[in-house]
Amino acid sequence: MSKGAVVASSTSEQARVIGAVCAMISVAAPPFLVAVLAVQIEDQLGFSTTELGLGVGGYFLISAVMSPVMGRIVGRWGAGRLLRLACALATLGLLIIAAAPNAAIIVLVLALLGFPNAAVQPAATHVIIGVRGTRAQAFSFGLVQASVPATTLLAGLVLAAFPGVSWRVTVMAVGCATVLAQVAVKGVPLDNDQRERKRASCELVGTRETGVPVAKARRFIVLMALGGFFLSFAAQCLPSFLVVTGIRAGMHPTAVGTVQVAASVASIMARIAVAGRAGRSSGTSDVRGLCVLAVAGTIGFVMLAAGDATAFLVGALLAYGCGWGWSALFNFSVARARPDNAAASAGVTQAGVFFGGSTGPVVFASIVTISNVQVAWSCAALASALGACLLFAARRQWR
Repeated sequence: MSKGAVVASSTSEQARVIGAVCAMISVAAPPFLVAVLAVQIEDQLGFSTTELGLGVGGYFLISAVMSPVMGRIVGRWGAGRLLRLACALATLGLLIIAAAPNAAIIVLVLALLGFPNAAVQPAATHVIIGVRGTRAQAFSFGLVQASVPATTLLAGLVLAAFPGVSWRVTVMAVGCATVLAQVAVKGVPLDNDQRERKRASCELVGTRETGVPVAKARRFIVLMALGGFFLSFAAQCLPSFLVVTGIRAGMHPTAVGTVQVAASVASIMARIAVAGRAGRSSGTSDVRGLCVLAVAGTIGFVMLAAGDATAFLVGALLAYGCGWGWSALFNFSVARARPDNAAASAGVTQAGVFFGGSTGPVVFASIVTISNVQVAWSCAALASALGACLLFAARRQWR
């Protein structure tokens, strides 16, 4: 291949990854944006903590149910069409939320936005396995997954810098901004390139390992899905209830927004750094790294349950950075274990992640209603610990 062809190929791959990142930001924005603005929405529409939990929980429940289906569709049709459709639906959903006359509409729209979210995750995996080089693939996984806490970062900046701006104006502005994602997604081709997928799958395996043995692949995927369930159960409580917890504890919205920004930056850096390092290691080391992150995240959730202001700050940084910074390495590990069937495998494991994301906020809100926020964060810490144990069991399947 000529040097010019290599450069053109690299440019095309960069455009595809950028498109996947923009699509992820657009689709991930609605639930986290509403969570950050929940207090303002409550003042105007009576949007309770329970309704927030139902909306976010419905979003992840539909994502979980549809994720395996979308994984198979992506494998057959390619990522381009689904990414374009997902971006369009995300924009429409945000505009409807901005004009919502009551809290019930917000809950319903948030739940329905789980459909585009189910499509984006396996589509992004499908895009990344076409990137040349294991290190570049690992970094791309980190970059794509960093787009999720990037949405909470943007929402935190809005809360910290413009505490008096109407929540409707904020949601409308973000909705209009997501239109730009359609331009970026055009870099993702509509049709599959089977030769590119086969070549990239071989590169993803690498020379040090050949993936999980076929006989143990099913058990590995199931254990990863279960581990993802419990980790996501805990992690999705962070963007949904960290701001509410801080404000109800008496902190000023600007201070809480600053903590949200700092914690989101920690999660972004962790996702990129950990996934980038994985490109230089073996697959079993990836899963071992996941276990370490899960344990560190558990400590962060325990600190959030302490109820102390200093513990709240440190716990937020640790829980966001480690307890919610594992997703890029998680998806890269799954793709590396099953490179011949990466999109479909990601659809299955993401189902576990999404089921956890749908259950966690609902259970958290219920516990807060009948008890207090400290007990709720303690339950999140327990879920994170269970997730770490299941990931350790999954690693034992990869020999």
